[in-house]
Amino acid sequence: MAIGGPLSALVIKRFGHKISKTRIRKIFESIALIGPAICLAIITGMGCNSTAVVALLITALFLYGLFTGGEFVIYGEIAPDYSGTVFGIAGTLGAIPGFVAPYAVGVILGDSPGELHRWNTVFYITIGLYILGALGFELFASADPQPWGLIQREGSPKAPKHTCHDKHCEYQCKH
Repeated sequence: MAIGGPLSALVIKRFGHKISKTRIRKIFESIALIGPAICLAIITGMGCNSTAVVALLITALFLYGLFTGGEFVIYGEIAPDYSGTVFGIAGTLGAIPGFVAPYAVGVILGDSPGELHRWNTVFYITIGLYILGALGFELFASADPQPWGLIQREGSPKAPKHTCHDKHCEYQCKH
């Protein structure tokens, strides 16, 4: 997790003139989501080789850490004036799987948590969610500031023209 953000900043600095910031964010997010999906897919064929499974889980989590170069920093780019609010909303929504997933896994495993095919079902669902997330980010993400993410300031191109003729107006009108 600690290297994704600085690494993406380095890539933007070095290649930003050739590759858009949005594309770089999408590359990092794709690695962060497709990489773990591939690791989990391999795990489903590993059987009871615990050493290989643990190594693949560690690799999956390492790759997922690259999301700090993708979605994690994009909030400040799409909504520079509301980044805290947007990040808070996204974090709140992102926390939902944190309490839904353990329940769902418990239902899938049932009274037989040692059965490999049940764990494979959990991994297949997780793979599907990773791929769905990657596709969604690829299709809809942008690192460009969005109009709703900017405060309209007087004099900025987005601010409506103020045409007041009142000499006591609180805006700095030129009469």
